[in-house]
Amino acid sequence: FLQQVQNDKKMHFFETRHRLRYRFELGYPLGNHPYVIMAGNEIMVNLNDVGNPRFFDQNRIYLSVNRKLSGTTFFQLQYMRLVQWRAAVKELENNNVFRLGIQKQL
Repeated sequence: FLQQVQNDKKMHFFETRHRLRYRFELGYPLGNHPYVIMAGNEIMVNLNDVGNPRFFDQNRIYLSVNRKLSGTTFFQLQYMRLVQWRAAVKELENNNVFRLGIQKQL
């Protein structure tokens, strides 16, 4: 849901949003070591806004190093370039993001 803002004040009106997300990811294992280099791109668009400037939502380009801790658990160090449309101020916001995480495959 997207909360509406008018004159810098939050309104009591929420708009339902439908977002399409497409992710492309490549992984390259480093020989017999428990490390995997990953690179990817994830694009998100708002299906409610086809044909207007709010259609583009986010683009995430990332590079990460994963270390296998067990058969289904990984430690991840990631750099991400995040470009996001900020509709309230009508501009693209560019961020450099570093993340540490643990991933568990089910």
